[in-house]
Amino acid sequence: MVGRVSFKIGRAEALPVEDATVDLVWCRDVLSHVEAIESACAEFRRVLKNDGRAIVYQMFGIEHLEPRVAEWLWNMTGVVPNSAGPVQTEQAFGAGGLRIQKRIIIGIEFGE
Repeated sequence: MVGRVSFKIGRAEALPVEDATVDLVWCRDVLSHVEAIESACAEFRRVLKNDGRAIVYQMFGIEHLEPRVAEWLWNMTGVVPNSAGPVQTEQAFGAGGLRIQKRIIIGIEFGE
């Protein structure tokens, strides 16, 4: 794998990568911290090769939180409320030119 994998630091909305040069975008628990998830998804599409893939792991637990708890948690962790729901995220994928091939719901991560 040496020489075949590289890592770059950047913002999801402005990836420091040339167009159509990436085989895989790996995104874990990031989109809920991004103001404009549509822009991030469009960036994923821009940098991916035609046969490239994006794997996105994102926790959604809005419906399990009381509003006061959610507000406190979001403030503490930097979550953008408008980017924290499954509906918004799926719409952003479509708006960004991506297609969801498979959606897996694994339940609550902490086993509660």
